[in-house]
Amino acid sequence: MDKLLDKSLCFEQSLPFAVRVLPAKPEHFHLESSGLHNEGILRSLASMESLAVESEESDEIRQEIQRLENKLDLALDMLMELISAANPPPEAVAVRFNEYALEWQGGPEVNEGQWVEISLFLNPRFPQPLLLPGIIAGSRPKVVHFEALTENFRDLLSRYIFRQHRRLVARQRGGR
Repeated sequence: MDKLLDKSLCFEQSLPFAVRVLPAKPEHFHLESSGLHNEGILRSLASMESLAVESEESDEIRQEIQRLENKLDLALDMLMELISAANPPPEAVAVRFNEYALEWQGGPEVNEGQWVEISLFLNPRFPQPLLLPGIIAGSRPKVVHFEALTENFRDLLSRYIFRQHRRLVARQRGGR
């Protein structure tokens, strides 16, 4: 068991996942640009998941807003379907991760100490992966320790994991 995976709540699911072995530690520019990319993805996912907030708008206005949101959701779903068809995501793999590390079984052979970039697709409605640089820290199961991630990104990822955990618990309670 990896100690970094015990530091905080983990998310476990089969998700589209790919590993790219890097020849060396990524350059600062690459780390910074992938960090901004990752933060944007997590913010986009959070906004897609946000629920309507109670307001003092009339029922008519609220219904019109909901109708427009439904049309936008349909358009986005169709666009994402086209993007996914043009660039299909990799095969789903069972993963367990938190804001510090990720573990998985199978996939390409990697060696401890190698730098890698993990591509992790969190939502089929949003076919853009998180790009997570790290160092392989274990081989059975395979574990990567995330390196050079900003605290802001770690916070956003932690919040995403918490929301997913909260939904799982709610579904389990509702299924009783």
